[in-house]
Amino acid sequence: SYAKEVAVDLEERRKTEYVSPVELATVYIGLGDVEKTLDAIELAVEDRRGWSAYLRVHPILDPLRNEPRFAQIVERMKFHAAIPWMHTMNFDATIA
Repeated sequence: SYAKEVAVDLEERRKTEYVSPVELATVYIGLGDVEKTLDAIELAVEDRRGWSAYLRVHPILDPLRNEPRFAQIVERMKFHAAIPWMHTMNFDATIA
């Protein structure tokens, strides 16, 4: 498939130049390769890519929500620590 070709191309380019882990994650999630997607997400977090701030809410990552490794990555981001009052918010409340 074209997505596989893109993945191979990105992996080849990684050997000689910087390739954004966000690009890799996007391609691998499209291919359904959970492990490679999570590897790329971890690289994005290590690189402090701005995209990492959306791990909890970006819909493209919905297929990973039940993956324990994904949950661990999100927990390491400590989103709740960045905003001290965040843990008191009820995000499940319905809007009237």
